[in-house]
Amino acid sequence: MRSQRATEYIDLYIEGEFVQARRHPSQSPCPKCVRDLGFVTTTNDQGRPISKRCRCKGIDHRIKAFNQVGVPARYIDAELSSYKPRDLTGVEAVERANEFAWSFTPQSRGLLIYGGYGTGKTYIAASIIRVISLLRGYNVKFVEFSHLLSALQAEFNQSDRKRSYRGTSPSFKRSMTTASHVGLMQTLINAECLVIDELGEGRQSEWAKSVLEELITKRYNASGTTIITTNYDPRRNHIGDPEHLESRVGARLYSRLQQMCDPIPLFGIDYREGTEQP
Repeated sequence: MRSQRATEYIDLYIEGEFVQARRHPSQSPCPKCVRDLGFVTTTNDQGRPISKRCRCKGIDHRIKAFNQVGVPARYIDAELSSYKPRDLTGVEAVERANEFAWSFTPQSRGLLIYGGYGTGKTYIAASIIRVISLLRGYNVKFVEFSHLLSALQAEFNQSDRKRSYRGTSPSFKRSMTTASHVGLMQTLINAECLVIDELGEGRQSEWAKSVLEELITKRYNASGTTIITTNYDPRRNHIGDPEHLESRVGARLYSRLQQMCDPIPLFGIDYREGTEQP
């Protein structure tokens, strides 16, 4: 099983289609607290013994947060420091992503990362997630656009409260287990940061547009932070072009995204044409 040291205390590994986190063996059990209970004994200024929360509690919280995100296994190595820009847009994208990740607070403005195929948009989004969720402990969800639509369609078609998610991958179902009692839509609305990958890909039915508009509008009303990656150009001077984002998602949703997200262009050579990774 492939694994990677993420921090001094946390390892990453691949399980199925997703990246998962766990304590490094040196931290299991915790070497600081008694019987791994999450508390350590120290003394106050008067020399009296007191109990304090052990650092392992924070480690476990961040691990739990990250394991609920659904980061694809391909991005186990994703770190902003490892991204290799191929032009100036890549350099600026990494700088802005790094600033966003470390200054992130819930309800901050999101990002719309756009550019051609294979330029590293998803890699940068996964790298942001690594900081926000694994290192800072925020509630983040990652969804690939086409899987999202399939899962929402299955949920809306079901006749009872049991989740079926027909037509979606087993790994995607598992990544959404927290939706079992509140519904997938509400889980995505409630996330402190939602990442939607490859927005606009595939056939765009009126149903798909209306469902996506509902999700984005509810996150907008709740001031939820949303990160979008897309191959379609969102710049206003390109409106009317079939490759423009508005043509893929509709005018109302396009306008909403303009209000919610700051655009980050990412151009350059397609990494997939060679062996080098972003």
